[in-house]
Amino acid sequence: MQDGETAARLLSYYAIPKSHPIVANFVAVMRDEEILRKEFSYISPEIPRFKNRFNGLNNGNCLMALIYTMQAMLGYGDDITETKDF
Repeated sequence: MQDGETAARLLSYYAIPKSHPIVANFVAVMRDEEILRKEFSYISPEIPRFKNRFNGLNNGNCLMALIYTMQAMLGYGDDITETKDF
């Protein structure tokens, strides 16, 4: 996810439109449950992190806070309820 955050910042800084395939596909991947599960299953310590990804959402201390923030940075903050706060 560190590389994902860097990619989101770069795309945001250069104002790449959210309709561009790179941005649209990146957000689609972050919203795909199975792809995220595979991403977080490559080493065993990441499996519990994925399972607990919503814990602490209200205080901004969880994996989904990072994922929602990246989506909002890319212009997808208003299209689903979960990202509106970010």
